[in-house]
Amino acid sequence: MTAPPSSAPEKIVIDTDIGIDIDDAFAIGLALSSPEVQVLGFTTVSGDAGVRARLVDRMLHETGMSAIPVAAGPNVPGPFDEAGKPIAFTQARWAVASPWPARDWPAAEPFLRELIERYPGQITLVCLGPLTNVAALAERDPATFHRLKRIVMMGGAIDVGYAMGGHPPAPPAVAEYNVAVDAKAAATVFAAGVPIVMLPLDSTQVTLDQRRLDLLAAQGTALTDAVTLLYDEWAELNPWGRVPTLYDAVAMAEVIDPAICPTQPLHVIVDAAGFTRRAPGAPNAAVCLHEHADPFLDLVMTRLLNQRLHR
Repeated sequence: MTAPPSSAPEKIVIDTDIGIDIDDAFAIGLALSSPEVQVLGFTTVSGDAGVRARLVDRMLHETGMSAIPVAAGPNVPGPFDEAGKPIAFTQARWAVASPWPARDWPAAEPFLRELIERYPGQITLVCLGPLTNVAALAERDPATFHRLKRIVMMGGAIDVGYAMGGHPPAPPAVAEYNVAVDAKAAATVFAAGVPIVMLPLDSTQVTLDQRRLDLLAAQGTALTDAVTLLYDEWAELNPWGRVPTLYDAVAMAEVIDPAICPTQPLHVIVDAAGFTRRAPGAPNAAVCLHEHADPFLDLVMTRLLNQRLHR
């Protein structure tokens, strides 16, 4: 008896604001380590998108994945915290110290359009930051935008806020960062009619303990070395502490294994302040409302510890 053919990897494009928090680096590492996905490209968003592109580019070169193209969204001021103070780009040193030179990155929005036109109905767009690039495509070329297979996004909060001081997340819901940074863009995307899988604060606040961090640091592969160095820069320069919360990696895990974060259909609206609220109406998103920390962490650690990516 012959074995049934394995299913083809899911074609994905990753839109990321890597460089401030550390979860993007873990999410990208998980994607590069997972045969279930084929990464067609990266786009960067928010603040200095060019430096973010250089950071992604260095990760790809270090791991032998430099054939994957990178594009950059527009450089814009910020991002800023609620008091108007710039948020530290904690991992900029690793980006600008890249031995591979900076270049003129192609613009994100036409780059996305070209990939979708090449693979109509096949691309999952994985959104790990504000939805600025995505909304730009939805507004400028809605026909192409609707040829996306779906969007999987980390963003929003339905029932809870941020976990504080080691306590689990609890009501009330807050305006989550990725949505609040560009609430208008998020509202555009939720109203556009493309299928959305939403991983909000309710299900993504899974932390990585020191034992697991030490295991990764001791592994000595090109990818774990890169993630460890990025973690060290983040731990030194961020204002939130040294325990990473892997928000974005949960969204990536959902693409790889949807059983990790079962969803339910909701109609979600985005208000001007960036709150994401349940509302009456036909569902416009499949939303994961409960974390499944153990299988998620098992997936992350298994993939990062067993990959052997190198240049």
